[in-house]
Parts: sequence; C-alpha cells; structure tokens
Amino acid sequence: MNSSVWRWYLVAVVGVALFLAGDYIAEPVFDTKMRAVAVDYPVLDAVMFGVAAWLLFIARRQSPSLVMVALGLVSMVAGNAIYNVQSIDGAFGPGGLAELFWITFAALLGLACLHPSMKSRPPSSAGT
Repeated sequence: MNSSVWRWYLVAVVGVALFLAGDYIAEPVFDTKMRAVAVDYPVLDAVMFGVAAWLLFIARRQSPSLVMVALGLVSMVAGNAIYNVQSIDGAFGPGGLAELFWITFAALLGLACLHPSMKSRPPSSAGT
C-alpha cells in the first residue's frame, strides 16, 4: 500500500478511537493516570480491529493461519467491548460472555500457530 492509504488508515483509526474514548476523557472521577489507561484500551482496540481488517481483506489469500489470527483479534475486540459495557453497568462477573470471547481469542491464536500453513512462508507481494 502506498503512503497516502496508510495516512488515511491512521486518521480513521485515531478518529474511531477518540470517539470510543470520549466518555472516558470527560469522566471527572478519574485522575490523570486512570484517564490515560481508560483511553488507551479503546485506542488499542481500534488498532487491533484495523490490523484484523487488514489481515482479512488484504492478506487472507496468503495463509489460513492469518485468517485465524484476524478472527482472534476480532474476538478480543468484541470481548473488550462487552467487558466495557458490562463494567460500566456494574454487571461484569466471572464466566460471562466477555470471557468467552477472550478464550476464543486465545484458542484461535493457538490454532493459527499450530496450523500447517505456518510451516511455509507465504509468497511476498510487491503491493503489501
């Protein structure tokens, strides 16, 4: 991809992340460190979702293990989103839906590492 596509990708990821983190930035209860940590999670989730989208739409033809990694990242983002909503509502508890997504992330990442397509190196392409 050329540099202008990467710039627009970066602008989109930062914009979505700031939109998601807006409630945490305005919360008066948080001190500076808590606010920084609360903002970091949605930002990193947006970055993980962007990497997963790139893997699914650009690199999926190269290796099935990359698709498993991408689906695992999407599962992690979904688990984090569910956790955020449940923790804000005070409804988060062990053994819930968020933990199911987190376990799915770990399982997909492990399966991707063990998949036979990890033995071979995918062909390099000039466009990526």
